[in-house]
Amino acid sequence: MDLGLTGKTVIVTGGASGIGQAIAAGFGGQGARVVVGDIKGAGDAAQALAAQGVDAIGVPLDVADDASIAAAVAGVIASHGAIDVLVNAAGLFRCPSLFDTTREDWAAIDAVNVSGLFMMLQAAARHMAERGSGAIVNIASVGGRRGDENAPVYCASKASVISITQSAALALVKKGVRVNAIAPGQIETPLWSALSRDMGARFGIDAAQFTAMVEGIIPAGRLGQPGDLVGTALFLASPMAGFLVGQTINVDGGVYLS
Repeated sequence: MDLGLTGKTVIVTGGASGIGQAIAAGFGGQGARVVVGDIKGAGDAAQALAAQGVDAIGVPLDVADDASIAAAVAGVIASHGAIDVLVNAAGLFRCPSLFDTTREDWAAIDAVNVSGLFMMLQAAARHMAERGSGAIVNIASVGGRRGDENAPVYCASKASVISITQSAALALVKKGVRVNAIAPGQIETPLWSALSRDMGARFGIDAAQFTAMVEGIIPAGRLGQPGDLVGTALFLASPMAGFLVGQTINVDGGVYLS
């Protein structure tokens, strides 16, 4: 199906792996001009997508660094003429318990998941508003729907993403810029291996047992895959979602219903 994304310039932050990489590949499959921004480096990001047959360029991007954001946005505008879509997929996960959380944990997660996402959104939105068009898709989490005793800071950061999405959407809709979000559930990315090991240890079980336990509470009966988020991201960025403003869509196998 043609979603009207052919020739559109799309920036995907955190696009070198996991959810971001899958979404970047999805836009490439729709004929978009994909730019991947990642702290891992421009070359690594572009090579990872090239291995999937996606023609993309990479730009070095650290969303926790304002100068890096400014350089990336200015560079894409200079090389491509415009930014049509931003997907804010860069994120950091840490899961210290309530009593183990330090200020450093809070600051590190905030710098990427909250402040970094906001400043990247602001930079792209300023350009989009001047042009009078654009779409922004933020990657939140079902962790932002409800607190979790095992990851209080991460959940707080993703609740902030949902709130930022709503506020930005209201500020930008009359300027022709739409802002929406996706709240993934448990997704099997490279991060899951470490997460399942660490969380399993808290319950006195191994990673495989923890994964099985999680799958047991997902109505769909399995972990999500990065590709499960692609269709929703493409839809939200497309003209087909033209009347969706400030919404966060759960993609979680049925864990949270709204």
